[in-house]
Formats: sequence, C-alpha cells, structure tokens
Amino acid sequence: MPLTEESKKKILEKWKTAYELAQNKSSLDAMHYHHTKQNMDIYDNKGDANTIIRGDVIVEGMDDAKQLLDYFSTDDLEKTNHVQKGSIRSNTLEEWKDESGDLWKIRYTCYTAGVPFVADRDLLCVEKFFTKENVLNHVSTSVDDLYETPKDFSFQKGAVRSTNIFAWRKFEKLSEKTFHVSFTNQASANGWIPASVVNSAVYSSPLAVVKIAELLGFKVRTPSNSPSLKK
Repeated sequence: MPLTEESKKKILEKWKTAYELAQNKSSLDAMHYHHTKQNMDIYDNKGDANTIIRGDVIVEGMDDAKQLLDYFSTDDLEKTNHVQKGSIRSNTLEEWKDESGDLWKIRYTCYTAGVPFVADRDLLCVEKFFTKENVLNHVSTSVDDLYETPKDFSFQKGAVRSTNIFAWRKFEKLSEKTFHVSFTNQASANGWIPASVVNSAVYSSPLAVVKIAELLGFKVRTPSNSPSLKK
C-alpha cells in the first residue's frame, strides 16, 4: 500500500531521533582509537550493549562524493557485494524528496553470514541524503514497526531481522577532488551468531569505503589527525 502521511511522519520522527543519537555518539571525543588499517583510522565505543564503530579516511581524485555513495544505496547487487559480501537482496521500496529537495529512501537488504548454521540477516531501513555545511550526509535507521511493505513484496525466507540503530556516512570536501570520508554505525545482528563473526563484521565494515574508493581508481590516505601518525 502507498506510504501514508501518518506513517511518513512517524518514520521521519524515528529518523530524527537516530540522527540525534548519531551526532551525540559519533564524535572522536566519545570514541576510543582501535587501530589504523588500509590507511583508515578505526575507532570504537563499547559503552553500550552494541559497539559503535567509526572509520575515517581521506579519498583523493574523486570529482563527486556521489560516485562513492552510490555503492551504499543501490539495488545493483554487483555493487552491493563490494560493500557487504554475500549480499543477496537490495530493494528500494519507496523514494521521495522533501520540501528542501533532500532525497529519502526506504530500502530492504539481505545478506548471508557466510557461516554454517547461521541464518541470513535482513534490514528494513529509511535513508536520508542531505548536504549541510559542505558535507554530504547519508543517515539511515531501521523502521521495522513503522513501514508496511507493498502487498506483492516478500521478505527473504528464513532471514533474521537485524537492527540498524544508526548508520552515518559523511563526505566532507576538503579541496578539489579531495574528501574526508567517515562512517559511524551502531547495529545489532540479533538472533544467534558467533561473537567472533560479529566482531569481525563490525570492525571491518568501515573498510568498505576504502575498498570501493580503490575499485574506482581513487587514492586513499590516512587523515592528518590520525593517532597512528603520533607514534
């Protein structure tokens, strides 16, 4: 059924709450430096039940941040598998622009854990794309109880619903063709899954930015404020 104005209002309120949470918990002051890998600084915050992870890297040679961002919000499985290995579903269910011209999407995604006896995981999220103070932002959060899918749509059979508390990608333009890219995420896989698999997925997730940037022929380097440069 079409997205009603009442449902849309609740979804936007949920998104706003998630964005505020992301802003409060994503600053480097609230994070602990974990390590630097593939030129990306990885930070974490284990204060909550679910670890908050953040990755920061400089990307050079990119004309438009949307070249990179497109891989994180597409229905093209070839592209999504560069972001999340084992991606088997990626469906945009709704898409609209608000009064400010900002783009919104509701998307369903599903991926395999790649581990025997571990169920597939899926997500139903709202995403917003907006530019603020020369920074392109992509912020998403789960909307499981707020959105009713079209009648002809079916979820992946047997998949366990994961929770995206918030995911925030920021593309700050530093100069011509140079961007500071950061990704912060807090999520829960839900259901049974080995802790080692969860930790591996959590700490490697920001590195998708590096992988795609290099795939597109861009150069990546460590941010100038990297703790790794102070050793």
